[in-house]
Amino acid sequence: MSATEEAIAFFRQEDKKAFELFEEVFRKDSGTFLQELSVAIDAQKLRFDECSTIAAIFHSLGKNDVSIEIYKLLISKEEDLEKQIEMENDPEVKKKLIAFRDGMGFSLGRDYNDLGITYVEVGEKDKAKDMVLKAYNEDVEHQKLHQAVLMPAYRNLSLILIWEARIFYDKTEFFSSFLMAWISVELSLMRIWFKALVKRGYSNTKISWLGRLDIGIVIEALYLLAKLTDQEKTDIDCLRGRRNDVIHATGATPTEGETRRIIDLALSLHSKE
Repeated sequence: MSATEEAIAFFRQEDKKAFELFEEVFRKDSGTFLQELSVAIDAQKLRFDECSTIAAIFHSLGKNDVSIEIYKLLISKEEDLEKQIEMENDPEVKKKLIAFRDGMGFSLGRDYNDLGITYVEVGEKDKAKDMVLKAYNEDVEHQKLHQAVLMPAYRNLSLILIWEARIFYDKTEFFSSFLMAWISVELSLMRIWFKALVKRGYSNTKISWLGRLDIGIVIEALYLLAKLTDQEKTDIDCLRGRRNDVIHATGATPTEGETRRIIDLALSLHSKE
């Protein structure tokens, strides 16, 4: 039994020694470690969701270099499996591949999203955004739109836009910063709106229709439902007006104070349920 196989056995027993051993093997020879994880998945000795959990625990321990490499391996294998299923012409073989996928805790959306958030923590903005967008697209492909909006990737996309807004703000590029923050605000408003509709038990058809309402109507509805405070409503109305000025070139570019205000608003809405 290899050290990686031994670590997997400890992991299955929920023994903390598993992660000491995983890291020891990784530091000694990361290539061999990742190859042995790959073989374990192929042999169904390690499920996709178990591998994802291992990566997530390393992330929680601050071992992001280990976490990232595990996620990359996992995503590569999941993408290859999806392509294999898509290209397979033999119905029986395709059926077996799908059964393997479905029985192994497969979720590209989950793993794209979690790798994206790990990239956030190491400062890889472009890679983070790419992964979270892929996660959101996976969610949209496999679920109804309002369900996808309530998945983690949509919320994390809002967070990454705030991050981008802060970067532009630090460069005193207030125009770009303001627009990034406003997009984040709208994403959060739609998430809060869809969640309120689901909570009230509306049908999927009605949620789909209500989800196409103009953002101005959504803002008023959320205020009437007490989902927005008086101050949040005041800030949104004011900053939405400035956003319209900027987009339609009918007013001056945003000031530093206005940009700081909209970033603070975006952060506040991002944390709201």
